Amino acid sequence: MEKTKNTIDKVRLIKTVLLILFMFYQGMFINGFYGTLLDFTEILDTHIEYVSLGLSLRCLGSCIGCFAGAFIFNRCDRFMACALFLSAEGIASILITTSHYLIIYYSSLFVIGFSTGAVETGLYVIVADLWKDKSKPFIQSIDFSDILSMIVAPLFVRPFLSHDEAFDDLDFADTVPLHNQTVSNTTFVIEAHNPSRIWIPFTVIGLMMVSSSILASFLQCYSHKETKQSQNCEEKCNNENTIKNQEKENEAEKQQEKVDIMKGIEEQIIRKYEISVTAICCLMVFFGNAMFSKSKGLIMFSALCGIMAITSFVSLLIAIKLKPIQMLLIYLSFLITGDIVLLSFGSHSEPFLWLGAIL
Repeated sequence: MEKTKNTIDKVRLIKTVLLILFMFYQGMFINGFYGTLLDFTEILDTHIEYVSLGLSLRCLGSCIGCFAGAFIFNRCDRFMACALFLSAEGIASILITTSHYLIIYYSSLFVIGFSTGAVETGLYVIVADLWKDKSKPFIQSIDFSDILSMIVAPLFVRPFLSHDEAFDDLDFADTVPLHNQTVSNTTFVIEAHNPSRIWIPFTVIGLMMVSSSILASFLQCYSHKETKQSQNCEEKCNNENTIKNQEKENEAEKQQEKVDIMKGIEEQIIRKYEISVTAICCLMVFFGNAMFSKSKGLIMFSALCGIMAITSFVSLLIAIKLKPIQMLLIYLSFLITGDIVLLSFGSHSEPFLWLGAIL
């Protein structure tokens, strides 16, 4: 029996590591996608308005997936459902860069959004169910993996972006002789174009999602077998347990599940707001009046995510001293102030863009 218990503990730990990786892979795609909007205009041969519409579809799918996941995970095997959703997300992540049709682009983003919302809701519920009162450090690990992906993803996709190097405003003071002719005050634009190769990082991310989901499926099948053996041993050793006590325990577990699901939904509402603000920041970086290059924009985005990681760590220390309502009020005040700065000055000034994004 002791051997079976040790095996179950190991399986539980491996499951938790896989769940943390699930969040990391999802964050890698989402945060990498923001910096590739210009490349998608080239791949799809369309305007940025149509490409950015995909952001709205992904967020819509994420909201639907968040609420749908609350019902799905309450009626089926949560870990297996998470694995299936992640597999669908991985396939869509591969398809999105290999097709030149807007309908496939939109469909893939909606599937990715739906799967993201469902998986992220399920992650917190599953971890809370696996570890009960000991789940806090593992939930923090999930959040940390998400922040880590925000730092890594822009740097991961940056080498595969297309490059349009333009040397503008080469105004000559007087005249320049050209084939026995004189050209006055002429602006020359020299372009060197390298095609986008973003299919490489997104294919790698998609394959990691699919392979992790397959591993999770096999692990869940194995854990079911071990759990049944453990239950049989417990039944032999604990026959004195009455049916009444079991019913009370089952009822308490159901109530706790509902609380965990509501916590997951609350977490997702906050996350979707943060994702929306991040998307707005990216659009301001690449399409505002400042008009950063793609490379500089991704470096800026990665730096901002690094600042977010530092402030998240600081907030954990502050949370020891402050009450939850105080932390929430501070959080909301920073969000509102940052939004006002971004909307008022973000598209016209780089310093204010930095300030608003940091807040």
